Amino acid sequence: MWFTLTRRSRGFLLCAVLVLGLSSLPPSAAWADGEGGPANVPGADSRLQLQHLYEEASRAVQRHEAYRRSTEAQTTALRLLQADLARQQSDLRELRADAGELARIQYRGGLLPDTLWALTASPRRDLLRNLSLVRSAHHNLAASLQRVRRNTVELAESKRKASAGLRFVRQLQQQQVAAKRDIQAKLRRARALQEAEALRAAAATPCRDGSTPTPRELSAPPLLGHAGSQWTLPVHGYVLSAGFGADGSHWAHRHTGQDFAVPMGTPVHAVGAGVVVATGCDGAFGNNIVIRHDNGYYTQYAHLSVFRVSTGQYVRPGDPIALSGNSGNSSGPHLHFEVRVTPEFGSAVNPVIWMHEHGVTF
Repeated sequence: MWFTLTRRSRGFLLCAVLVLGLSSLPPSAAWADGEGGPANVPGADSRLQLQHLYEEASRAVQRHEAYRRSTEAQTTALRLLQADLARQQSDLRELRADAGELARIQYRGGLLPDTLWALTASPRRDLLRNLSLVRSAHHNLAASLQRVRRNTVELAESKRKASAGLRFVRQLQQQQVAAKRDIQAKLRRARALQEAEALRAAAATPCRDGSTPTPRELSAPPLLGHAGSQWTLPVHGYVLSAGFGADGSHWAHRHTGQDFAVPMGTPVHAVGAGVVVATGCDGAFGNNIVIRHDNGYYTQYAHLSVFRVSTGQYVRPGDPIALSGNSGNSSGPHLHFEVRVTPEFGSAVNPVIWMHEHGVTF
């Protein structure tokens, strides 16, 4: 009975996760642009085309994140169902062994010898006891065979549900991959439009804080979270300022990351392990670094003053990568931090939610 309830609860959980996962897909996405966005676009047509591309990319990002969360929840439910399935298989093997042993005993003794043994017993109380033992043995064998038949049916149903759950997880994974490809395609078109109209040059502002920074030796100690943590904060001693999706005249449209107000020269740290894929001056972002993490996501650190890493370098969680600054389109010293699905601007997700899912709270 316990196993039947567990199996049914797992099946219900798989269905519930599907409904919740798909219902989390938003019908539309907010325009998510900001520092480094297509500000001052020369021409209404180009501006509208570019805005449309970034809006589509933003919706694709939200689909990607919804598929990712659904995949993770479905995978967890599937693991539980598979564990139940393994226990059912073990229980069934034991039941079959017990039933086989009872059947062998009955076959060796035979029904008639047992009955004669019971009837020839004396005194009368032994006769009654022996008859009761014979009936009990036959009842136990029948009950064991019934349990074997019932568990065989339940095992087949559990296998069917596990197979369906696995197919659904693979379908979600394929949808997640398709959503990421959609994001990449739209951002490539947006970049081509920007380059054709020379928008990046028009939107760029000189990187302040002096000359272009050069890599320095790692001198600051790593910034680590709790023991064994895989993710950590990018800075310490901060005050949270502009958040993801914030409006304001300072940005082209909406803010695409989380700002940490910190003094000039504050050590900036990699939030997780990965490879540095970009360093340099990038328009309104100023001096910035992009890291590709081992899980396929990217983080960006902007408005820096000094780089402490080079492109291609592998970093660990908490490794110092730069010093904060005030370069690019910045109204004061701070770190602009983004989490992205791709290395491109326009694929950002809410970094507060994403980092919280990875065990880090701002």
